[in-house]
Amino acid sequence: MNSATSERNARALLLKSPLGVTFPLGDQAMVSAANFLTVIMLARALGLGGFGVFSLAWLVALLLASVQFALIISPMMSIGPKQDAADGPAYYGTLFLQQAVVAGATFLIVWIGVATTAGLAPQWGIADLTVPLASAAAAYQVQDFLRRYYFVLGRARTAVGIDSISYGGKVALIGWLFMTGGLSPATALWAIAATSAASAVVGSFFVGPLVWQRRLIVDISLRHWRFARWLVADAVLRLSSGYVFIFTTAVLLGPASVGALRAAQGLMGVVNVITMGLENVVPTMASRHYHADGIHALLNYVKRVAFVGGAATTVVVTAIAVAPQFWMGLTFGDSYLAIGDLILWFTPIYILRYLGTPLRAALRAIESTAPILAGTVTASVLSAALAYPLVDIFGITGAVAGMLIGLIASHAVMTLGLVQGVRRVAAVRLSSDLVVPSGQKAVSK
Repeated sequence: MNSATSERNARALLLKSPLGVTFPLGDQAMVSAANFLTVIMLARALGLGGFGVFSLAWLVALLLASVQFALIISPMMSIGPKQDAADGPAYYGTLFLQQAVVAGATFLIVWIGVATTAGLAPQWGIADLTVPLASAAAAYQVQDFLRRYYFVLGRARTAVGIDSISYGGKVALIGWLFMTGGLSPATALWAIAATSAASAVVGSFFVGPLVWQRRLIVDISLRHWRFARWLVADAVLRLSSGYVFIFTTAVLLGPASVGALRAAQGLMGVVNVITMGLENVVPTMASRHYHADGIHALLNYVKRVAFVGGAATTVVVTAIAVAPQFWMGLTFGDSYLAIGDLILWFTPIYILRYLGTPLRAALRAIESTAPILAGTVTASVLSAALAYPLVDIFGITGAVAGMLIGLIASHAVMTLGLVQGVRRVAAVRLSSDLVVPSGQKAVSK
């Protein structure tokens, strides 16, 4: 069986599945479990202060990864499924080239940024994070690109395999450092860098044929940019709208309070099994449904995803919220008991975060990404205006409340944008159906 036939069969099988999530959810269960165990070990070994320092450093890597996701991965997950088998090598070859450039730029940006900051503020003690953070940020991006690439191609087993190397290795290495007393922010970052790089190297052996042609590279890059130009700004602003509360908390309340926030988020991270698992497949599946059967098939699909996944998410977060102190103490130790009440505020936040997955997938499938940016701009403006007063008056609780307000506003704007986008697509389809081809006569019934 040739590769074109295999790809068609894989796509047909995915479209027959109501959600197509078996492997992505299983993979995300493993990833979330690994991240959860890592957070527990870091929080216990480093304490609130040290865990806060690590969290702030890793936020830099996540911010740059969000830009990479917007520039490369998000367009790939919506445009990639529309490629014919003959066009795939040139399309994905361009993306691999883009990823190499972005990963290299990430390494340099982080290296220069951390080194400069360490020189200007030596009291922060972050000089030893310069190289490990730059290495971890770049390696993490390459590994994440490869896993998404294999999911888009329908090769979920390969994605699960390389994720096992990355995340299983991370738990093992950080666990060894935890047991031997060698765990620190710097060694944790080196562990992430090493295991991500190992996974990327293994994953590179299974990449299909790639083609590089100057004209196609330009054409594909321009199409990606038209798709991603709003998403890049959205990625930066979306993280900023949430992280502005974390950085404001760090300034007003200190790194220990940041550690408290990140610990609460880490406990709720079990929900990421659902949210991130579907993020691996829902945008691709939404695009396939739209491409194959039109706007109504797309809407039916995202409605099912919203209902089924939303119900599952609600059950999980409610189970945690009914006994927050118990779960916090059991997971992180008695020193974290006092922040158990934060879980109650994070409950609606994680439900809304999940619902954002099918909402953004629908907008990306019809290649209408401006409403995503508009929603994020709204949340960012609100966050910038509310961060200082909320944290100053209400402390950590004010920070979480501000995140919730921003999410509500963002989702409202995106929902309005989707309604308008669907109407526009339907109008275009109607007008094209009314056009009578040249040389034919209209037939009245």
